[in-house]
Amino acid sequence: MGELWDVYNNKREKLGKTIERGGNVKLKEGEYRLVVFGFIMDKNNNIFLTQRDERKDYALQWECSGGSVVTGEDTLLGVYREVKEESGFDIDINKFKLIGTNLDHNDHVIVDVFLVILDTIDLNKVKLQEGETVDAKVVPFKEFEEMIKNGLISENVEKCYYQFLKEYYEKNLK
Repeated sequence: MGELWDVYNNKREKLGKTIERGGNVKLKEGEYRLVVFGFIMDKNNNIFLTQRDERKDYALQWECSGGSVVTGEDTLLGVYREVKEESGFDIDINKFKLIGTNLDHNDHVIVDVFLVILDTIDLNKVKLQEGETVDAKVVPFKEFEEMIKNGLISENVEKCYYQFLKEYYEKNLK
């Protein structure tokens, strides 16, 4: 059995059912699952990115860690797990800051976007996840923006950047 996802209404109230990842069950109107993205930056405004496996959608594109929240998790625990699975980083869960939420009616997802700022990002501590990530790097914020313009960043992460990270960066980090 694959990952199980809780089903919610648009107010994040559980509806008492789950769906299996990759299953044939489609969410109905008014039903959602939770998705998270976790941007990791250092105090010098560098962003940690991983490169997607060539067998996945958005093959070999760069992104921050993210994915679906599994049954029994909230979004904070979900982003912590996704970051640890995809990068190997075991970051104090209390360092993750929610910077935005989006309700996507078309994809039936509620997306929470988190940011964690570390003193430094040590690429020697990265443990890539087999079948998920194939490379990792740290880039300055401006280079990240250029990567978006050049189509090197996955579409979902690009949306999160334009909806939340760019504004947060300009108000708080620039």
